[in-house]
This record gives sequence, C-alpha cells and structure tokens, in this order.
Amino acid sequence: MPTIPLDCARAMAMVAFPCPPLPVLGSRMEDGASAVLNSHDVICTLMATAFKMGDAGVNARREARQRELEKRYREAVAGMGCCDDFDRVYGAMALFTHEYIQTYVLHDNAPIRVLELDRATPPIRAQIQGYTRARAILQGRATATLDLRSCVRECAASLGDGGVGGGAEPLHAGVAAVDGQE
Repeated sequence: MPTIPLDCARAMAMVAFPCPPLPVLGSRMEDGASAVLNSHDVICTLMATAFKMGDAGVNARREARQRELEKRYREAVAGMGCCDDFDRVYGAMALFTHEYIQTYVLHDNAPIRVLELDRATPPIRAQIQGYTRARAILQGRATATLDLRSCVRECAASLGDGGVGGGAEPLHAGVAAVDGQE
C-alpha cells in the first residue's frame, strides 16, 4: 500500500470529521499558559499519539466508543430538522467534540472545554470556513463565503445528505499507512 504523508492523512481525516473545528480551551506546550486551540488540531495530535502507541486493545475500545458517539451525534443533529436552532446545533457539536476528544484520554476528568463560537480566534474562524467549503466541494454543492453561524448550520445540514464522513469508521481507521507506518 502506498504511504500517505502525515499532513495529507490529517487533512483527509479532518474533512471527514462530522463537525467543524471548534474553539477549545487548552494550554500552550511552551509555557503552560491558557490558549484557545482548534479542536481539529487537538484531535490530530491525539490521533498521532495513538498511532505511535499502537496499543490494539486501547485502540479497539476507543474506536468502538467513537463509532457510538458519531452515531448518536448524527441522530441528534438529524432529529433537529432544518437546523434553525443554532444553540441546539452548536451544543450537539460541542458535546460530540468534547466526548470524541475524551476517547483519547485515559482518565475521565480531563479538563476539556469546548468554548462558545464567538471565542474562536481569527485563524480558527478561517479554518471553520475552509472546512465548510471543503465539505461542500466534496459533496458537489456550492457555498459562498459564510459567517460562522452559517458554517455551523451548513455542516449540520450536510450530515443528513449522507456526505463526507458517513460514520462507517472512526477517523483514523481508514488510513493504513501514514509516513511509512503500517
């Protein structure tokens, strides 16, 4: 099987993730100071760590939990109808993102906090818009430049279209070879 460069594998995995990057409270590695992080970056870092650890039992349990979370998330968003209630949609995305990140953490009380959308930094705002455009392109839909609330609604609406990231496998399960690692 051909080797997939790590940056490509991350991009493919994250465009398949069923919600946009969200602002997450974290800390900088350099000095431990609080910082607003991109949830997709956090997930990619955790995914790379899981690849390196290579614990089949832990990975299988995490993947099963991720499948369960994604199914529940998709059902919750689909049950919201036309997605006009931004707070409910964003709340579902924030809960899913929090629980998904938690699957990589070995203890239950890790301080993971998804922030309100208005706390997104300019780079995270641009990543939310880029993610929304990428999903629209992959699904054959046109999308204009969107404000952040429209991006959230657009991403939620696309879940009902059977589009990118249909939930068959956890994000990292489909990438067998990343930078030469099998």
